[in-house]
Amino acid sequence: MAPSQASINDRITEMLKSIKDILKSNFKQLAREYSVLYQRLLARSKGRPTYSQHSSGTYKLAKA
Repeated sequence: MAPSQASINDRITEMLKSIKDILKSNFKQLAREYSVLYQRLLARSKGRPTYSQHSSGTYKLAKA
């Protein structure tokens, strides 16, 4: 069974907290250790929000 998005996000958040004072991190090795996708981990380390925090691509029309 595939892991849920919440558990993946929790693992990424936990890992980012543990390495915040390390200047040069090996993200490929960390992704293997925490069993998360490398690209997702790299994007989150650079500040991309989680999928649930992502803004919607659609907008409501305003009344004229």
